Amino acid sequence: MYTGNINHHYCKIPTGWKHEGCKIVVVVRNPYDRLIGLYKHYEWWLKKNEIENIKTFSQYVLKRPDSWIDNKTITDFLSDNDVEEYATIKYESITNDLNQLISTKVDLLPRYHEPNVISEWYCQDEVINEVNSGWANKDCENFGYKAIKCNFA
Repeated sequence: MYTGNINHHYCKIPTGWKHEGCKIVVVVRNPYDRLIGLYKHYEWWLKKNEIENIKTFSQYVLKRPDSWIDNKTITDFLSDNDVEEYATIKYESITNDLNQLISTKVDLLPRYHEPNVISEWYCQDEVINEVNSGWANKDCENFGYKAIKCNFA
């Protein structure tokens, strides 16, 4: 269980709270796309802090920084906080999922950036195998995402 500092990327549900009448809603994201997003955040942070050892995406995946955000899946977050009952909204269909969940039509702001093209990022078997074995498998299984498989010569 993560016991270090918590920042704006993660919110721990306080233990002992009574959640009667409250619904916990979890926004999940395709684990492959989420890892690309984490890499882009890592890259941005290094540039912002004028640190010049920026890794390629493949290097990042094969040796991620030793921080909780770069190594936890959404499944891990839920398990670490003993969250068993929750509604799920997928980031990729957030407006439709939210409309369905609350039975009211809502209009959300457009996405901050264009969607990532997964095939442009995952182009090595070693990278895909690493992501599938230790990162994507839990969230694919728990949230209905399809695992990617590639065979590169």
